[in-house]
Amino acid sequence: MKRITLLGWSLLSVFFLTGQNLLAQDVNLTHLIVNNDFDYMAENEPVTGTGWKPEDTNTGSGTYNHGYTEFYGWTCDLAILAGTSAGINQDFENHSGTYGAWISAVGGKFPAFYEFSQTIAKDALESGTYKIQCLLSGTKMPTSQRLFANQNVQYFKSAGDYLQNQTEGEIATFAGYLDPVADKTLQEMVVYTTIGENDSLKIGIRTGCIKGDGSEGGNQWGWFKVDYFRLTKIDPVTAADASLSGITLSVGSLEFSPGTFTYAVTLPEGTTAVTPTATGNVQDVKITGTEEVDVTSGSGTSTIVVTALDGITTKTYTMNYTISTGLNDVNTNAMSYDVINSSLTVKGVEAYTVYNVNGAKIADVKSNTQGTSLNLMTGVYIVKAAAAKTLKVVVR
Repeated sequence: MKRITLLGWSLLSVFFLTGQNLLAQDVNLTHLIVNNDFDYMAENEPVTGTGWKPEDTNTGSGTYNHGYTEFYGWTCDLAILAGTSAGINQDFENHSGTYGAWISAVGGKFPAFYEFSQTIAKDALESGTYKIQCLLSGTKMPTSQRLFANQNVQYFKSAGDYLQNQTEGEIATFAGYLDPVADKTLQEMVVYTTIGENDSLKIGIRTGCIKGDGSEGGNQWGWFKVDYFRLTKIDPVTAADASLSGITLSVGSLEFSPGTFTYAVTLPEGTTAVTPTATGNVQDVKITGTEEVDVTSGSGTSTIVVTALDGITTKTYTMNYTISTGLNDVNTNAMSYDVINSSLTVKGVEAYTVYNVNGAKIADVKSNTQGTSLNLMTGVYIVKAAAAKTLKVVVR
């Protein structure tokens, strides 16, 4: 094996001493995207002047370079759009470089599913997780404008704007952008996808004529402007990180620890609802389960599931809420617990007692040293600590 020397040490030596692969990092592969910034009409022929249209066109707004009938590097069916308005020009805000691309359907309309794409061959890519970015405007005649990479997509607006026009089989996220003041304003879009050893990568923009309410739009509905595609291979360690860096609550508090996945939280007397907020250790991980929880019955549970960028690795964090009874049991937040394979571990207290729901004592732990655990049968238990602290534990 060839060694690379660094200040007298080989990287291979550093790996064995530290247990860390110093070569692992994100890799910029944007060069694999042909005409990613829409600077070219054809190979080695840059766009000049006002811009370019895929037909022989000379308009009052300026002379367009012509002679080519397709977007260089990109595939789309322009013939299907009656009265197509498409090309490369400078009519953008918040864009990259000089030019960007647009496709509309003046005098006609988009089909229900329309794709502007290019495919990066599998021979150019390793297996792993990839980040795809672009700049997009999708609020003029908004329908289903979205960035895609294979079957992973990000829609331009919020989930509620696409209730009746999402495409079956796609894995969707939502950028959450509102209508800008000007429809020329481009916004940052990002999507992640994981490919295998023999998989190619197809990227681009998808749109169509179907609105979010399921109705069909007319002329130009589905229009988009796009610019500056980028491609990055994500460090495998980062791609598989599904951990949280913190959890906060709208009412009450908890003492978050990265290695603790179950929390018992006592909320102030009179609390009727609580909403958790979770922050991923890695930006853009998918987090679910942070909705408001009704605790008017005296208890409730939040189950937060974090999915890593690779779309495979997950971690689950559970908050079991109880309402204070006013009997000095408010301060349970310093006490937390884990139940793994029916084994209970309590943290944050020096001693505690476990009872079943009928009040019978199950166990009395007088010295809760690190690693102390109890094997319990399936059921519901009450754990009491000093100063009348209590929490409810569910063993499944």
